[in-house]
Amino acid sequence: MDLPAPEVTVDPSVAEGARRAEQLEQLEEQIVRTLHAAVHLRELCWTRDGSLNDRLLDTMFAHLPELRKLEITGNSRLWSPNLLAARLPPFRAGVVDADTEGATDVGCE
Repeated sequence: MDLPAPEVTVDPSVAEGARRAEQLEQLEEQIVRTLHAAVHLRELCWTRDGSLNDRLLDTMFAHLPELRKLEITGNSRLWSPNLLAARLPPFRAGVVDADTEGATDVGCE
């Protein structure tokens, strides 16, 4: 039985004041620990602009072996698109056949 994908919201803008850097570092450590524990996670939608970085991307790919869908919105000012491209599995494009209903597999494997 497949469960719906969990929704996780991380808002780095809540850190403020003189301890902002320390609070952000603690938040990132919590995210890393959560990703280490989520080994069966299949889908992840990362929507908060400014909360993703290369360390978190590396953690995702190293500790989420069942991850099949990763959606990232926002800009890439804090993470490297090259790192993401290098870590993605090979893409296998599907083929639409007019003689069949729908398309064959489209996605990453």
